[in-house]
Amino acid sequence: GGKGHKCTAEEIAQALCKEGDWSYESPGYRSWIGWLDTLGVLFLFMLSNSQINTIKFGMSWHFFFMMDFIDPDTGRTPCPDYDKVFFELICLSEYWFVVFVTTILGCIFAVIVTFVPCPLLNERKAYREM
Repeated sequence: GGKGHKCTAEEIAQALCKEGDWSYESPGYRSWIGWLDTLGVLFLFMLSNSQINTIKFGMSWHFFFMMDFIDPDTGRTPCPDYDKVFFELICLSEYWFVVFVTTILGCIFAVIVTFVPCPLLNERKAYREM
């Protein structure tokens, strides 16, 4: 991710970077790619034919994740080994994983709730009114 710092005098002396440059912890990180992704996905949301609430929801979450990703003070860092699961593809301490799990649990809960109370009283009312 975008976690990094301005080049220190020691790094400049070792010719690792120039004065005024940023040194990122992830060697392949480029800030312009993060901005391109952010603006590109926001543009695609605006082009989509979705309902306005869906667009706002998607844009806000994407913007939240990307601003966290490209922020040099708090940006994403490599996942510690003790948090990696599923062939080291998933990091348990990442925001996206927590949001994913709560979304799945919310969907399961929403489906279960449709079956309670056992006789679906609203279903009978809906058929009577048709």
